[in-house]
Amino acid sequence: MIIFLSGPTGSGKDEVAKFIMKHADGFIDEYKMSQPLKDAFKYTFKFNPQAITQMLEPFKDRAFSYSLTDNDTPRQFQIDYFYFLVERYGEDILAKIGVKIVSNMSAKHIVIDCGRNIEIETFTKIPIKAHGIKITRPGHAFNDSREPIDFKRFNIPCMELD
Repeated sequence: MIIFLSGPTGSGKDEVAKFIMKHADGFIDEYKMSQPLKDAFKYTFKFNPQAITQMLEPFKDRAFSYSLTDNDTPRQFQIDYFYFLVERYGEDILAKIGVKIVSNMSAKHIVIDCGRNIEIETFTKIPIKAHGIKITRPGHAFNDSREPIDFKRFNIPCMELD
């Protein structure tokens, strides 16, 4: 089964994923739809692993030492790279990559951090059993490439978590 997590930046998707991973019964794994973007940042700038961990999570909105302008951030690099991929390969490129990766995972359950309806649409083209979790948090809104996921449109049962 796939558990799709949806929510705006800063809403707590990573914490929900950690909770599910810790408390789930059976073999469970996690996949982030943004993983190819994180990998591109990591391999482009070649920081040490500890620096990469910091730059891609708690400090992803801070300018970094190799940035090309004074306000480039790891998050902005990933957003820019995302739009490059979309222009070259189409709106569903991250989902196409994700489907290939998730199809080869051996876990019984997979938690997927997703952010766009086209990603869910692409995943539902393969036979999957899925559930959705919509995460909201006061003061956090969709202000990047993410959008609210319409789980009903894809006939995926969904719960809301505030």
